Amino acid sequence: MIKIQSKLLLVFVCLCMLTVIVPGVCASEAFSYSGEDALGNASSDEQIEEMSQPALSKAIFSIDGATTDIKTDITSDSKDTDELEKQYGVLNIPSTVLTYDAVSFSTVKLNKDGENSIKVYLYGKEYDLILERSNFENIDDGIDSYNGYIKGLDNSVALFTFDESMGKSLVNGFIELENEQVYVVPVQTRGNVLKTDNPLHIIYSSKGVANPTEKQIAEIEKISSENTNRLEITLPDVGEFRSPLIYHQVILHPVGQRFMSL
Repeated sequence: MIKIQSKLLLVFVCLCMLTVIVPGVCASEAFSYSGEDALGNASSDEQIEEMSQPALSKAIFSIDGATTDIKTDITSDSKDTDELEKQYGVLNIPSTVLTYDAVSFSTVKLNKDGENSIKVYLYGKEYDLILERSNFENIDDGIDSYNGYIKGLDNSVALFTFDESMGKSLVNGFIELENEQVYVVPVQTRGNVLKTDNPLHIIYSSKGVANPTEKQIAEIEKISSENTNRLEITLPDVGEFRSPLIYHQVILHPVGQRFMSL
């Protein structure tokens, strides 16, 4: 009888130990899983945050949060332009441009009555683009021109026109630096712009442009004269610019939509 009671007591003690040990194991496993889940959730949150951040543009110039790369570092002898034309229609890209980036823009909100400081990137480096609305802008037509400079770059000049008149975001831009000029130009025809959600632009540098021939300059002047007469714009004297080359490239640009003044 005593032996039977001893065996029962031993079984009881073992059962009690199991009830303590098993939950302990489960708890440690639960702790382990919950820790992994927490790390997994944190990692997922970081991935979602990274995905929500707009990718930094690889174009030579970009406006923070408003520039989307379509294709960068395109050369004139590649098939990329043909591929772009299949999607965007005929593109008015000057024959003198040898290398360019293709981008689109979203609306850039600016203060029309004061100074604007816009975060931009030039060759991947961050700068502040300082712009004020040009003094000839006295009509509310959805097209606004601004002039200014890039903070931190001595003697820089910036001229931009933002056109929202067709319900699209069109940007014409020119930046003069010490030894280089950078251009931002919409290149689709008006008809194709109206059919495109985000119109195509090209961005290129004067370092990636071939010197125009006399024939090309004459053609540019002819097209610009037609645009000038149609828009009833008075062009400034060449002397207002630092060089006749800038006058031809900015004022007489073949795909420019509107004159941008200092």
